[in-house]
Amino acid sequence: MTDEKCSLQYLIVIKPLGMLYGSAGPFLSPENLVGRSGNRFPPSTATVAGLYGAKYWQEKGSLDDLFIVGPFWANIDKPAAFYVPTPLNFRVQRNIANDSYEIVERWQWNESQGWHLSSDTKEKKSLNNSWVSIDNWHQLQAPEITSTSPIPVIPSTKIWEYHPHLHPKLEDDERHVVRPIEDNDLPAQQGSLFLENAVQLHPDCCLVYLSSRKLQTGCYRFGGEGHLVDIECHEIPPESSIANLMQQPMGDCFSILTPAVWGTQRLSYRFPTPGGKEPPQSPLYPLSNTIQSDASNNTESFWSISALMTERPIPFRFRLGGGGKTKRLSRGRYAVPAGTVYRVDTEIPAWTQWQKEWFPHEGYSYQHWGCGFALPLTLPTNS
Repeated sequence: MTDEKCSLQYLIVIKPLGMLYGSAGPFLSPENLVGRSGNRFPPSTATVAGLYGAKYWQEKGSLDDLFIVGPFWANIDKPAAFYVPTPLNFRVQRNIANDSYEIVERWQWNESQGWHLSSDTKEKKSLNNSWVSIDNWHQLQAPEITSTSPIPVIPSTKIWEYHPHLHPKLEDDERHVVRPIEDNDLPAQQGSLFLENAVQLHPDCCLVYLSSRKLQTGCYRFGGEGHLVDIECHEIPPESSIANLMQQPMGDCFSILTPAVWGTQRLSYRFPTPGGKEPPQSPLYPLSNTIQSDASNNTESFWSISALMTERPIPFRFRLGGGGKTKRLSRGRYAVPAGTVYRVDTEIPAWTQWQKEWFPHEGYSYQHWGCGFALPLTLPTNS
């Protein structure tokens, strides 16, 4: 169990008042070409934590019990019916008749065949970066997916759109436009342009995060370049379907809905290593053997994973704050992407009850940033 009680009681609803910042990660600026920054959207939970830090910075220790999970999105008129990443073991295809996207079948698992489709279809491609409503999660937990009742999903491209914009030359030693030089004896500063990304969210949509603490409703500056947003805070009723779903044990199959950072400060893994101890196998291929418990380390056990469906890892980094103009950065890591599906041999409790030792620590436990937030699934097996 974690030392701090993790109880997600509030929905943080963020409505942009215009564009949002969508640049992050790599920055390329080859000679004689227009440089371009990487893109990253929606903003991470660490960005939302900055809103709490700016609001409660004078109350020392007041944010030690803060937990934030996301990012998700929703329709403005139904923020409680927010959308989460579609688990990767569901195949999504376009319905040309009504120009929509829906889940058509589920990948199944057994030891002899591995991951396979139940049907004989030759088409195995699936839409990436899609979102499914949390209200339809019970359908994902059903033993069978039928064509008579398809589960609708929505691709990211219909929710937000990137708009690259040009900036003049940067300083040589920082990501800042060249400052004018008043010395007339020096040559004028001229140079190449570079592209950064602004993001336009659909006017009927908003960003949604789950939080353990209330945030005052109002207008805030949010994310890179301090774009204005309107924020509302809604309490999650204890008897609501969302609250009940978050309290369900993972069982032997679950999907993570937020990026998951596991492992040590030197190596990133696809699963947690309790106590910060590295498991006795390669971090690149961690599923070849069952990981046994380590009684000397006073931990219950490592995860015993029998099946895993995932994609390539994504970079994960955030600002740790700090005084003055210099802001500290966390250690750069690789995260397992949202939508990854795990099948384990031993049942695992609800995410709010996961062991504190499973999460990396840097300033705070990564569970405070919603690392690897998961919900239970059903993974049928056949022989």
